[in-house]
Amino acid sequence: MSSRPTYPPDFFRAGKSFGEALCARGTPDLIHGLFHVLPRKTHALAPTVVSLLDLIWIDHARESQSNWIEAQYTKTFGKIAIGATLRGASHILSISEASKVAAERHFGALPISVVSLGVEDAFFDPPRPPTERPYVLTVSNDKPYKNVDVLLRAFKDSDLSAKADLVLVGPEAGLKRLAQEVGVKATVPGFVPEEEYGKLLAGASAFVFPSLIEGFGLPPVEAMAGGIPTLVSDIEPMRSICSPGAQTFDARDAVALASKLHKLLDDAQWHQERRDAARAHADSFRWPITARETLQAYERVLGCSLLRDTPRDNAQASG
Repeated sequence: MSSRPTYPPDFFRAGKSFGEALCARGTPDLIHGLFHVLPRKTHALAPTVVSLLDLIWIDHARESQSNWIEAQYTKTFGKIAIGATLRGASHILSISEASKVAAERHFGALPISVVSLGVEDAFFDPPRPPTERPYVLTVSNDKPYKNVDVLLRAFKDSDLSAKADLVLVGPEAGLKRLAQEVGVKATVPGFVPEEEYGKLLAGASAFVFPSLIEGFGLPPVEAMAGGIPTLVSDIEPMRSICSPGAQTFDARDAVALASKLHKLLDDAQWHQERRDAARAHADSFRWPITARETLQAYERVLGCSLLRDTPRDNAQASG
């Protein structure tokens, strides 16, 4: 399946209609682009803050596209559109240090700071639902760089598959195809509603995130918030974001991954230690932290404070 960007028409031609739509609502003080491609000339409408997710289109085009032509198209467009968007921004919020470093490598010095993604409160300390059998969970898709293959190959270990089921959340057809190709039984519920996903996460004995390329990787942080023992591939930014709450593993080594899953399932003390470590680490990714740091970027761009003192703040000040 191709994931070729559909943004060129929006980037090159949508600036005028975007400006007209904004003006119909009044002149904005600031525009926050939640993706790293904005319509060309957006920066002329108002100061812009841009969220930078990753540089996969540029640095890993071949791994993320279906063929060489798609990859070249994606890389060329990414350099033009992402470069123009970031260079024109008043400030950039990178979701990880790894994405920040990649952006500066391609586009030079930028007004950029790192603001991690936040985890909603519902993921913290959810009730653990009863389960018939232990299961290992991942949230992914069937693209090669997501590397679900290594988790499937770990479950070729018959002793591991006897201890726990494997649940793959994501595109149903593609993930079922991967499981069939490896010859492993897996439950693939497809894309699930948020409430159902929360319950699946809370009931898991372990969460595995085996990606070879990521800009941030929110699912393992959501898993850690619920105290789920979490294993992530030993790559950046996963090491920096998830350690010490999660254990890392060689993303090419299915045997090493199976060994760590065996230990989680067999060693009750280590399982509890990993639960405690995961939960403690996730506290640094609460949504109010992300919101506060985002607001600080707005204030930096606008040169003014945007929050009025609350009654409690005033009371503390007078006391």
